[in-house]
Amino acid sequence: MDVTELKKRLSIKDTIRLLEYYGAELRNETNEYYVFSSFCHNSNTSKVHLYKSSNTLHCFVCGNVDHISIVQEQEGLNFKE
Repeated sequence: MDVTELKKRLSIKDTIRLLEYYGAELRNETNEYYVFSSFCHNSNTSKVHLYKSSNTLHCFVCGNVDHISIVQEQEGLNFKE
């Protein structure tokens, strides 16, 4: 399985569990997206949006992030690891 296939298999619930595992807190929900605290910047601000229709993430500080980059950043890993 490659990275693209792995991402396609992840559900919104999987993404929420991943974010919460790394300390993000759900702050708000709209029809289009969930809003989480900015875990990637050790900040208490609500800057991370998880879009429901595409299961994609956007941090309004560092830009678009994905499932793989979250794990890499939080665990100090490179892509190959």
